[in-house]
Amino acid sequence: MTKKKILYRHLDELRPDPDGRPSVVTIGTFDGFHCGHQQVIGACVREAEKLNARSVVVTFAQHPLSILAPPHAPLMLTNWRRKVSLLHERGIDAVACLDFDDTLAGMDAELFTERYLFDGCGAGVVICGYDFTFGRRGQGTPELIEAVGRARQVRVQKLHPHGDEDNPVSSSRIRQALLAGNVEEAMELLGRPYELEGKVVKGYGRGHRLNFPTANIPITAGMCIPHSGVYAVTVQTPDGREWEGMANVGHAPTFGVGENRIEAHLFDFNQDIYGQTLRIRFISRLREILKFENAESLIGQMEEDKRQTLLRLKQYKHATADSQSRTDSIISAKGLAE
Repeated sequence: MTKKKILYRHLDELRPDPDGRPSVVTIGTFDGFHCGHQQVIGACVREAEKLNARSVVVTFAQHPLSILAPPHAPLMLTNWRRKVSLLHERGIDAVACLDFDDTLAGMDAELFTERYLFDGCGAGVVICGYDFTFGRRGQGTPELIEAVGRARQVRVQKLHPHGDEDNPVSSSRIRQALLAGNVEEAMELLGRPYELEGKVVKGYGRGHRLNFPTANIPITAGMCIPHSGVYAVTVQTPDGREWEGMANVGHAPTFGVGENRIEAHLFDFNQDIYGQTLRIRFISRLREILKFENAESLIGQMEEDKRQTLLRLKQYKHATADSQSRTDSIISAKGLAE
């Protein structure tokens, strides 16, 4: 039977495991849920399975800098709902996704540890990333948790950085790659394509007249948007189906449209999706946005864009299949060795 996944949205909702198991807990922003985050979450899940314990993640709906230093708050890579979904998909039993506010920002680290990690979550083990701090002025460290939890026999595990120690995988590196249009590098750091979600709105109808109908998605304030250009993408519709396509990110200079937006053309698709939420996954950047002299020149370029998109998506699928095959082989060999 599938275990029920739990979501807490407020500190006062936190509860120890109702079945009396201890909890293996980790805490962090986990924006983007990149390969380094996945290493931490994987360690949390494996430790919980080994101890027959509950796995718990404490995270935040907003980046802490949005409260601590608003001018320096970074663009977000993942909205909180998607982050919770990814954590649950990776096997986490309970997620506390808290609104980061002035109360949390000013909370004493020792108080937070005692009241919420130990009493609220029932932590028996705490897993920490290599650069982990929390609480007022970043006073919360693995060493503090270890000291506070010594009387309770709480264990603390601190993980090494993922990748090159001089340039570890980080949300900042991913943002830099996306803002430069390098979605391929972002994909490598994330361990999956970068994705954005948005609700389809009415556009100008020009795509239909050009025989390239598009789903128009406004750019969400505060989210990290890849550099303007044309991209090979896949698009997930609300029914869970995945469609190949291409997307224009930015403005449409040929028609004098200046506002930034995402226009996605889904191949072999003919459904009314106005008002529905799409998930767009960026696979490869094709080119810069160009201004064309007339509609015929634009159509010719879009035909070439489609050809290039199909080629790159085919290459992506082959690379993904090869990677999965190697992973399956490693798992199989490990199982035989054990």
